[in-house]
Amino acid sequence: MLSNSIFSKWINWRALVGMTLFCCLLIMLITSLLMFTQRHNSLIAMLHTIVGTSMLLMLVWHMFYNWAPLKNYFSLRNLGKQARSKLSMPVSIMAFSMLTLATLMNLPPFSSFYQWGMTLRSSDLAVQSNDISYLVLDRRQQGSNGLANLSVEFTAGAAFQWPQYAIWLETMDGKLVQPIYVTQKLADNRFDNRVAKRDQSVVFTHNPFEQQGYQLEDDFDLVVEPESRSSRFRTESLPVFLHKLAQYHGGQYIPENDTKLVADAYSGATMDSHFIYRSALNQPLSGQYRLRMELNQSFDFNEYYSSDRFPDDEIYSGSGFSAQPSIVYEAIIDLDSKDEFVSMKRVGRGHHSGRDGQIYTDLQGMTSALHLVDRVLVHVE
Repeated sequence: MLSNSIFSKWINWRALVGMTLFCCLLIMLITSLLMFTQRHNSLIAMLHTIVGTSMLLMLVWHMFYNWAPLKNYFSLRNLGKQARSKLSMPVSIMAFSMLTLATLMNLPPFSSFYQWGMTLRSSDLAVQSNDISYLVLDRRQQGSNGLANLSVEFTAGAAFQWPQYAIWLETMDGKLVQPIYVTQKLADNRFDNRVAKRDQSVVFTHNPFEQQGYQLEDDFDLVVEPESRSSRFRTESLPVFLHKLAQYHGGQYIPENDTKLVADAYSGATMDSHFIYRSALNQPLSGQYRLRMELNQSFDFNEYYSSDRFPDDEIYSGSGFSAQPSIVYEAIIDLDSKDEFVSMKRVGRGHHSGRDGQIYTDLQGMTSALHLVDRVLVHVE
């Protein structure tokens, strides 16, 4: 009590809370504008997060000391024209609900406002940003007869090392329109070499390659299987894309008289860091489509997706080593909108051993696989 009275002598708590909230609000306003109109900056984001957390704690403290009047505001007894709070409570709840629903349903003008901010942040697609360098691969063709161009800006996440990935365009009801970019090994089905554990009793609960100095030969033997190209498809690598590709080719992974899963025009080396990929569509299209990206990184075991997680699964616990399943990102793009910028969002994962091509929204047990991607931004030109 004595110490509290000493503090009260020198500090006006109401004034302290009010001035602190004002300073936090000012910083939040500035950082929000910067984050809305400019590219991601880690220092601004960190300042925004720390000050926002401080503001939240201060608001909780403020509510604690003002709980009685706040509770009265939500009391049904205070409703009415003559009541102290009048119709403030239902109007506030209705306005908040409408704002939330309109945003979740992506309704205008909120969707347009967000799109405007996306355009401001991303109109300067370039090779260099403040702290990130991008590899640029441009496959747009001269004289494309008005066909739409797509530009995909990929920023790798903290866990990105050596994943296989595919980017493709499909209709809103899920039919493959065309591949956009597929890593070469997957496109050629060139998995001639595989590894086999020397000691089958060894259980991996983490990615062994995260250990400093770890070598493949520490636990595995390299097995060369030239015939695997025609007899074994690695559907566990990118199950969503590969099953969709098989449907596109009438149930076959490789079309007749072709030795490739994907043509050279849509494939290339694995770009192992941040990249910007530009490509033209191969046919005139109009309206809304889904652009999807699927990634998978071998050996990224964890406590949940350990190497013995599915002992009866011949692929997962056998020659697969896909560990955490593939992760799928998606953006809905409108090919009739000029200079549209859309951010891809994570929508789920593939099957852990490629048994089907479904997208599973359950991400239980997924850890590092959720950090393969920092951001994927799509520009429709």
